[in-house]
Amino acid sequence: MTTLGINAYLALLEKYPHLTNNSDGELEIITDRELLYREQERLYRTADEKGRPRTWYDLGIVAQDQWTLVLRDLVRFPNGTCGGYLRKINRNSQLELSGKDVSVLVTIDGKVLLMKHFRHDDRAWHWECPRGFGEAGLSPEENALKEISEETGLTVLELTRINPENEQMAFFCAKCSGSCTNTDGTEVITEFVLADLDEVAEMIVRGKIDDPYTIRSLVLASLHSCL
Repeated sequence: MTTLGINAYLALLEKYPHLTNNSDGELEIITDRELLYREQERLYRTADEKGRPRTWYDLGIVAQDQWTLVLRDLVRFPNGTCGGYLRKINRNSQLELSGKDVSVLVTIDGKVLLMKHFRHDDRAWHWECPRGFGEAGLSPEENALKEISEETGLTVLELTRINPENEQMAFFCAKCSGSCTNTDGTEVITEFVLADLDEVAEMIVRGKIDDPYTIRSLVLASLHSCL
């Protein structure tokens, strides 16, 4: 059995069927109970043979808290073999579908605002635009305004959605005014810079901007003539 049980995992998939979605030719997520049990035992034998902890091979729900679930699905690969595959799911935006993650390209007087932000995931500093997880009860626009307020303290003059409505993450361009300050005590943001497009391009080329959400925000804003 897995840490929290294959039965609990299958109950989760039954409650939230969109987590499985085996309709478009992607890696098939296996939900057959007996096959899951057999493959779990095979994976445990592999762990024993290699002298590794069995928990490295647990299938199902391997961790969860109020924000995130970590699943190790049993998937079928294109060559017909099966194996475990980890994925991390945000509880609000991906599980309950009760809020949308947001990324906001902020501009002031035609220049792009970038924040020096420490990310615990990779223990590194990144130059980014404001972004955040979806929150239950907030529309994408409300969540975008909240993130701008918390991370920059700026006044929003104009907010424009720049990606399709049906996407899981909402991207915005915001024209703002005011002075920058980080009012969210849980975010480590130490610097703000305003850069024109040539400076932004140079930062991307040199690897100073490597956050994919920020880069996509820049591309979308350019395509929508927001810059």
